[in-house]
Formats: sequence, C-alpha cells, structure tokens
Amino acid sequence: MFTVLSIIIQLHQTSKLNIFPKGVVFDTVYVNDSAYVSMWLINSGNKVLTIANSSISNPVFKFVNMPIQVAANSAVEVLISFKPVAVGNVAGLIDINSDGGTFSGMVKGVSDIGTGIGDENKTTLTINSFTLKQNYPNPFNPQTKIGFTVPNITGNLSFVKLAVYDVVGNEVALLVNEEKAPATIR
Repeated sequence: MFTVLSIIIQLHQTSKLNIFPKGVVFDTVYVNDSAYVSMWLINSGNKVLTIANSSISNPVFKFVNMPIQVAANSAVEVLISFKPVAVGNVAGLIDINSDGGTFSGMVKGVSDIGTGIGDENKTTLTINSFTLKQNYPNPFNPQTKIGFTVPNITGNLSFVKLAVYDVVGNEVALLVNEEKAPATIR
C-alpha cells in the first residue's frame, strides 16, 4: 500500500532593491550648465518594488525620472542631473527608501567656470555669429592652430584681441590684437 504525501509550497513574494553604481561621480561641469549620469534601480525580487521616497541632500543634484515602481526581476534607469551654481567640489547624499530595502550613497561633482569672451569690465558679451574653433592638432604639440570668426555686426572692421592665458589668469601670449574685417580665420 502506498501513501501519498502532499507538500504545498507557498512562495514568499518579496521585492529586493539593488543599485548600480553604488555612488555617482560627475566629470567637471561649468557653472550654470547641466550634466546627467545614469543610475540603475534593480529589483531582484519576485514582487513589484515600490519606492516610498527618494532624496538628494544637495539641491544642485536632482533625480530626473525617479519611478514609483520597478517590476519584479527588472531594472529601471534613473537619470541624475548636476547643475552647479558655484565653482568647486560638490557632494550630496542619495537616499532611496522602498519596500525592498533602503539605499544610501554619495553623489559627487566638480564645477568650474568656462572660458569666454569678455570686455575689460569682465562682462560677458553674447554675439551670435562669433565662434572660436577647437585648436588642432592639440595644445601639447610644438605648434597648434586656432580658428575664429570675426562677426559682421556693422559691416565694418571689428577690433579683435585673441590671447592665451595660464591657469591663474596671466596672459602668456597675445595672438591677435588688431582690427579685422568680418571673416573666418583659420
């Protein structure tokens, strides 16, 4: 005689929060510009993961698209933006709380000022047709070329000053310091 043994297996439904990468680092971003880095929310559980709340302690960093839920056994890409308002090293704490666990990590970035065109009073000039081309072949060769465009603002000659400065702001070379006709110079 045989005895039949029945076993009932009840699967325990859980969600499990994992994050990749564990910390976020931005390359140098100019003040008032924006950059974006991806972070992945991974649910390695067999139940939908629900995000209760998320925050970044420094307001120059923001979640662009934080989801409310992540499906079971899947991942969602989350973008973090960095828009610095001052020069320097910046950091913040990322906190994510969910029914599948919590995460705390760091976000870091560096901000700097960009080089630009200015007058003697250090105000920024915006001239739509002015361009300064990328130098080539590169600045570490004995010689490099820099192209630029002199805008046609009035149809007359424009005074052009093109100088090279070192990292502390000292002028090290004066390349052009004269009136030029509107043109693209290579």
